Amino acid sequence: MSVQRNFASSLEFQSRILEVKGEQVWGASCVKGPDNKYHLFFSQWEEDAPHAAWVISCKVMHAVADDITGPYKVVGTALEGQGGDAWDAWTIHNPTVAEVDGKYVLLYLGSSGKNIEYTAQELSDLLLSVEENPTNIPKDNHIMEKFGLQNLTKEEFDNKMWQAYHGVVLSQRVGMAIADTPYGPWQRVGTTPIIDVGENNTWDSALTSNPAFIKTPDNRYIIYYKGCNRQGWDSVDSPVNRCYGLAIADNLEGPYIKHKENPTIDYSKFKKNAQLEDASVFFYKDQYHMIARDMGMEDHVRGIIMSSDDGIHFNDPVKSYSGVTAYTKEPIYGLGREGRYERPQIYMEDGKPKAVFMAAVGGKYKLSTSNLFLINLDKLDK
Repeated sequence: MSVQRNFASSLEFQSRILEVKGEQVWGASCVKGPDNKYHLFFSQWEEDAPHAAWVISCKVMHAVADDITGPYKVVGTALEGQGGDAWDAWTIHNPTVAEVDGKYVLLYLGSSGKNIEYTAQELSDLLLSVEENPTNIPKDNHIMEKFGLQNLTKEEFDNKMWQAYHGVVLSQRVGMAIADTPYGPWQRVGTTPIIDVGENNTWDSALTSNPAFIKTPDNRYIIYYKGCNRQGWDSVDSPVNRCYGLAIADNLEGPYIKHKENPTIDYSKFKKNAQLEDASVFFYKDQYHMIARDMGMEDHVRGIIMSSDDGIHFNDPVKSYSGVTAYTKEPIYGLGREGRYERPQIYMEDGKPKAVFMAAVGGKYKLSTSNLFLINLDKLDK
């Protein structure tokens, strides 16, 4: 229990990293390579794209540093959408990376445009026009004419864009790629998602996303993932309930079998609209620990941590980290989603938790970047 109790006090903020002019950076995950360098894999999309680019045109980039604190040099693209009719044709987002069995494994969420009528570029242009001109529909152009949008009212146009955006969101699935070194090339495992949606009205029938991964001491492989129920997603009377479940395999590449008790973490039992997002899991001191961001247990700013003896049944959460203003005096600009850390990713070295990477909006370019926290083991273990 000491890890759960002491985790928040063990964090030591270092700095923002990967502040890239003109680019949004999100969801960084780190692994140490055979070259003794630190390899960071992170989501990136263009500043000039709409906010929805995270699920339309995001890709996973690769950066390298000699020290975990940086500086990190971007060396290239690790994985991007396949295009065509692939299930992950459009976006590759929220990577989590690990060294396993002499290989490097990258879990991610992918998306496609299979549920909508627009191309990725068409939807991006239309959604950007909504953000740039919130009071009027876009001026007549070839995209508006192609889809007969020019005569819609503003409300009708916004509703149509909202439906299209959510069509892409509902295409999210969890995928896996494997490489011999952090430099790649990364080969996708199979031609279908490693974790697909459930059937009918199951808890994960809407989407699967935001994976976490661990190899257990008894040599099993677990993927933790976020799911949503399709009926709840479509309902106007009840909020979406984001839960976490897990799937277990005897081999790295699967098949991964969903646990019979899924969702194993459902916080709606505590209060209405209490949900879970952005989990990262590690094994330390004979227990499994999950860090995540709070989605309504207390607020939407802090992080939470839960512990488990078996990696399946986790105890009730306590705070794992605070908001941005608790660690830094950087200016608050009033940007969307500003003031909170998201997508925490634990980094382990020699079997011990060494660091956490978290995403946050702000910094010198007023964009999203990664943020590095080191873990003080003396404080964690006391």
